[in-house]
Amino acid sequence: MPGVHYEKITVFILALSLALTLCACSSSDKIPSLEEIAENGAEWGGEQIQQVQGCTLADLEKVWGEADGELPGEYAYFWKVDDTTSVHVYYHRNAEIERITVTSADDEQQTAPAAPAPQPAQMSLAQVGGSAFDLSKENTKTIQQILDAGSWVSDATDCASDCVLAFDGRTIYYHSGCGTFNERLEQSDQSLRLSDTDREIVNAIIQAVIPHDLSPNAPMEISYTDV
Repeated sequence: MPGVHYEKITVFILALSLALTLCACSSSDKIPSLEEIAENGAEWGGEQIQQVQGCTLADLEKVWGEADGELPGEYAYFWKVDDTTSVHVYYHRNAEIERITVTSADDEQQTAPAAPAPQPAQMSLAQVGGSAFDLSKENTKTIQQILDAGSWVSDATDCASDCVLAFDGRTIYYHSGCGTFNERLEQSDQSLRLSDTDREIVNAIIQAVIPHDLSPNAPMEISYTDV
């Protein structure tokens, strides 16, 4: 029987014969089918469990067929109802059934721990033609979120660029006057025009790192098209 050790079956049978308090197994016609268990809930207990109380693995296999395997690290066996649903039967050490649960692929996906959010890359900021400064993790994350959430369009704009961001091998120019990012790519250039709110956030970060005039009338130092 694949995945099921006969030694454990023997232990179940011996333990059952020694458990004086264990009631006899219900007749096979009272044992619910795997489909019925899967349809009626994720876990059976109380009065429901009495239907299979006292049953050994062999008793259940008469109705459900051979178990598909053992649960690693558990005193339990499982049967597959279909490709996505399984019935798990957990035993006490005296071979008495403790509980029966139902698992599905959808449940496992919902309960699986969320993957940790990727850490923002180290980002440097410079005034075009000037020295670069490393941004803090908080400011890096803020700008990264704005770049990721924005609606980039193909082709670059003619906006003059007064700042440049560098991270993860990318170089992105920025015009603080209108809040436009421009990036030159191998296939085609792209640009991102920020909302007034996002432009103010990015400009505030730049102002804190590189003090200079970010007013709309400030002179622009370089055009992206000249880079």
